[in-house]
Amino acid sequence: MLLACVRPGSSGGLTTLVDGEKVFSFLCERAPQAATVLSSRGAAYFGGATGHAGAVFERTSEGRWTIRLRLDELARFSPRAEPHLPELLDAIKACTTMHPLAAGEGVLLDNTRWLHGRQPFHGNRVMWRVLGAPITPLARGFYASWAYSTPMLLDAKPEK
Repeated sequence: MLLACVRPGSSGGLTTLVDGEKVFSFLCERAPQAATVLSSRGAAYFGGATGHAGAVFERTSEGRWTIRLRLDELARFSPRAEPHLPELLDAIKACTTMHPLAAGEGVLLDNTRWLHGRQPFHGNRVMWRVLGAPITPLARGFYASWAYSTPMLLDAKPEK
């Protein structure tokens, strides 16, 4: 995803970026049960009628991990995952960085590794968001070698 600033607001609007690898690491080290539950199939459903059922953290067939998360009205979590949302939010808060983007500046990120958002703003802010796939294949997500040493996470099945 490419996010480019055409015109910043008169105030606020910082771009928030969260490295999914850091969030996953935080959970594995400090809340391993949360990491396990949020990595289980059926932990979350994102979207409307044609949404995605899966996990917040999913292991790929290449042995990497991806993150998928939304926290709006189109997100639902299983009864097993729901109690672990405060731990997930704590991990996200600890791993969030904020960046002011001036006109002509932007960020290019892998949506399977990075969470992104913005702070509230005032004024006539214009941002362009471009979604696409690279011409040259890139490995999705991130490696998390320490996750393999967490016994509970060994049960997280790779996606097909």
